[in-house]
Amino acid sequence: MKLNPTEDHNLRAFIAVELPENVRSALRLVQEKLNSYQFKITWTKPENIHLTMKFLGDIKQERVAPIVSVLESAARDCRPMTLCSQAIGFFPGVRQPRVLWTGISGQTEALAELQGKIDRGLASLNIPREKKPFTGHLTLGRIKGGGNPGMFVDIMKTFQNMKTDPFMVDSVNLYQSNLMPSGPIYSKLFTMKLGSA
Repeated sequence: MKLNPTEDHNLRAFIAVELPENVRSALRLVQEKLNSYQFKITWTKPENIHLTMKFLGDIKQERVAPIVSVLESAARDCRPMTLCSQAIGFFPGVRQPRVLWTGISGQTEALAELQGKIDRGLASLNIPREKKPFTGHLTLGRIKGGGNPGMFVDIMKTFQNMKTDPFMVDSVNLYQSNLMPSGPIYSKLFTMKLGSA
């Protein structure tokens, strides 16, 4: 366990899985290829791409310790898993896309089990559960001003066989997000190894 206290009384936080450098590098190349389509998008910095398990928003400092306890409990009973990033998609769809993402494949049932344990544990702290079923994905960028739906369909077809190398997930992290003019800066507050019972 690693816990780095912060001096702030309030912090913007989320729970996520960190990606290895080779996967982030592969996604950087995907972003560069997508640039050729010339639509308006704000790209996620490769070092900031992560697999979000739960967005917490603004929380008080005193809530960090109970959230850490939930993470410890959830991670303790979950084993490491192997995942990979695969294909391209858009939220909410190609007609008015706002988010460009790449999907997750591999041991996704184990991933959903971990997320479910986290979500249920946080509900005991009066942090609302997710309304929609969990779908693991990585946000590559946020689209500004729409675009041609046919172009976005073409992107999905072109990148449908895109797949990164598999990567091992053996821990889950609590992050603090500091919003800066140049973009968010993420600081890891806490790391919990999976299957650490």
